Amino acid sequence: MSNDLVRFSVAMPEGLLMEFDQLVARRGLAKNRSEVVRDLVRDALVEEECATPGGLVMGTLTIIYDHHSNDLQEKLHTIQHDYFDTIISTMHVHVDEHMCLKSSSCAVKRASCKAWRTSFWAPRA
Repeated sequence: MSNDLVRFSVAMPEGLLMEFDQLVARRGLAKNRSEVVRDLVRDALVEEECATPGGLVMGTLTIIYDHHSNDLQEKLHTIQHDYFDTIISTMHVHVDEHMCLKSSSCAVKRASCKAWRTSFWAPRA
Protein backbone atom coordinates (compact mmCIF):
# COMPACT_ATOMS: atom_id res chain seq x y z
CA MET A 1 0.00 0.00 0.00
CA SER A 2 1.37 3.37 -1.07
CA ASN A 3 1.63 6.29 1.36
CA ASP A 4 0.83 8.80 -1.39
CA LEU A 5 -2.13 11.00 -0.47
CA VAL A 6 -5.20 10.78 -2.71
CA ARG A 7 -7.90 13.46 -2.70
CA PHE A 8 -11.58 12.53 -2.62
CA SER A 9 -14.79 14.44 -1.86
CA VAL A 10 -17.23 13.85 0.95
CA ALA A 11 -20.73 15.28 1.02
CA MET A 12 -22.56 15.63 4.33
CA PRO A 13 -25.31 17.71 5.89
CA GLU A 14 -24.15 21.12 7.13
CA GLY A 15 -25.02 20.33 10.76
CA LEU A 16 -22.92 17.18 10.70
CA LEU A 17 -20.04 19.11 9.14
CA MET A 18 -20.26 21.72 11.92
CA GLU A 19 -20.10 18.97 14.55
CA PHE A 20 -17.15 17.42 12.70
CA ASP A 21 -15.34 20.78 12.67
CA GLN A 22 -15.86 20.97 16.44
CA LEU A 23 -14.30 17.52 16.74
CA VAL A 24 -11.35 18.71 14.65
CA ALA A 25 -10.97 21.75 16.94
CA ARG A 26 -11.08 19.56 20.07
CA ARG A 27 -8.35 17.29 18.66
CA GLY A 28 -6.12 20.39 18.57
CA LEU A 29 -2.47 20.56 17.65
CA ALA A 30 -1.90 20.34 13.90
CA LYS A 31 -5.12 18.41 13.28
CA ASN A 32 -7.16 19.38 10.26
CA ARG A 33 -10.15 17.73 8.63
CA SER A 34 -7.99 15.40 6.55
CA GLU A 35 -5.95 14.22 9.52
CA VAL A 36 -9.06 13.59 11.59
CA VAL A 37 -10.71 11.65 8.74
CA ARG A 38 -7.55 9.54 8.43
CA ASP A 39 -7.62 8.91 12.21
CA LEU A 40 -11.29 7.89 12.08
CA VAL A 41 -10.69 5.56 9.12
CA ARG A 42 -7.72 3.94 10.90
CA ASP A 43 -9.84 3.51 14.06
CA ALA A 44 -12.65 1.90 12.05
CA LEU A 45 -10.21 -0.46 10.32
CA VAL A 46 -8.69 -1.52 13.65
CA GLU A 47 -12.17 -2.08 15.11
CA GLU A 48 -13.09 -4.20 12.09
CA GLU A 49 -9.88 -6.21 12.36
CA CYS A 50 -10.43 -6.79 16.07
CA ALA A 51 -13.97 -8.02 15.39
CA THR A 52 -12.69 -10.65 12.93
CA PRO A 53 -12.13 -14.03 14.58
CA GLY A 54 -8.67 -15.47 14.28
CA GLY A 55 -5.48 -13.72 15.32
CA LEU A 56 -4.13 -12.66 18.62
CA VAL A 57 -4.90 -9.49 20.57
CA MET A 58 -2.13 -8.26 22.82
CA GLY A 59 -2.03 -5.46 25.36
CA THR A 60 -1.17 -4.46 28.88
CA LEU A 61 -3.21 -4.04 32.02
CA THR A 62 -1.73 -1.54 34.44
CA ILE A 63 -3.01 -0.98 37.96
CA ILE A 64 -1.77 1.47 40.58
CA TYR A 65 -2.94 0.59 44.06
CA ASP A 66 -2.27 0.96 47.78
CA HIS A 67 -0.75 -2.34 48.87
CA HIS A 68 -2.27 -1.87 52.34
CA SER A 69 -5.79 -2.10 50.84
CA ASN A 70 -7.58 -5.06 52.43
CA ASP A 71 -7.11 -8.21 50.35
CA LEU A 72 -6.36 -6.53 47.01
CA GLN A 73 -2.96 -8.18 46.58
CA GLU A 74 -4.52 -11.61 47.12
CA LYS A 75 -7.23 -10.82 44.55
CA LEU A 76 -4.55 -9.73 42.04
CA HIS A 77 -2.62 -12.96 42.61
CA THR A 78 -5.81 -14.96 42.12
CA ILE A 79 -6.47 -13.17 38.82
CA GLN A 80 -2.93 -13.93 37.64
CA HIS A 81 -3.40 -17.63 38.44
CA ASP A 82 -6.89 -17.72 36.91
CA TYR A 83 -5.53 -16.23 33.67
CA PHE A 84 -2.08 -17.89 33.59
CA ASP A 85 -2.68 -18.84 29.94
CA THR A 86 -3.29 -15.22 28.84
CA ILE A 87 -1.09 -13.20 31.20
CA ILE A 88 2.36 -13.53 29.67
CA SER A 89 4.37 -11.43 32.09
CA THR A 90 3.82 -9.22 35.13
CA MET A 91 6.00 -6.45 36.53
CA HIS A 92 5.57 -5.12 40.07
CA VAL A 93 6.99 -1.70 40.99
CA HIS A 94 7.06 -0.06 44.42
CA VAL A 95 6.08 3.56 43.73
CA ASP A 96 6.47 4.68 47.34
CA GLU A 97 5.96 3.21 50.82
CA HIS A 98 2.22 2.72 50.15
CA MET A 99 1.60 2.61 46.41
CA CYS A 100 2.46 -0.15 43.94
CA LEU A 101 2.16 -0.42 40.18
CA LYS A 102 1.42 -3.75 38.56
CA SER A 103 1.66 -4.06 34.78
CA SER A 104 0.71 -7.30 33.05
CA SER A 105 1.29 -8.18 29.40
CA CYS A 106 -1.59 -10.22 28.01
CA ALA A 107 -2.44 -12.13 24.84
CA VAL A 108 -5.84 -13.56 23.98
CA LYS A 109 -7.46 -14.95 20.82
CA ARG A 110 -9.35 -12.23 19.00
CA ALA A 111 -12.62 -14.21 19.01
CA SER A 112 -12.69 -14.38 22.81
CA CYS A 113 -11.32 -10.91 23.56
CA LYS A 114 -14.61 -9.31 24.71
CA ALA A 115 -15.55 -12.29 26.87
CA TRP A 116 -12.07 -12.32 28.43
CA ARG A 117 -12.17 -8.58 29.14
CA THR A 118 -15.65 -8.84 30.67
CA SER A 119 -14.72 -11.79 32.88
CA PHE A 120 -11.42 -10.21 33.89
CA TRP A 121 -13.08 -7.04 35.19
CA ALA A 122 -16.12 -8.79 36.69
CA PRO A 123 -16.42 -8.19 40.46
CA ARG A 124 -14.88 -10.95 42.51
CA ALA A 125 -16.04 -12.18 45.88
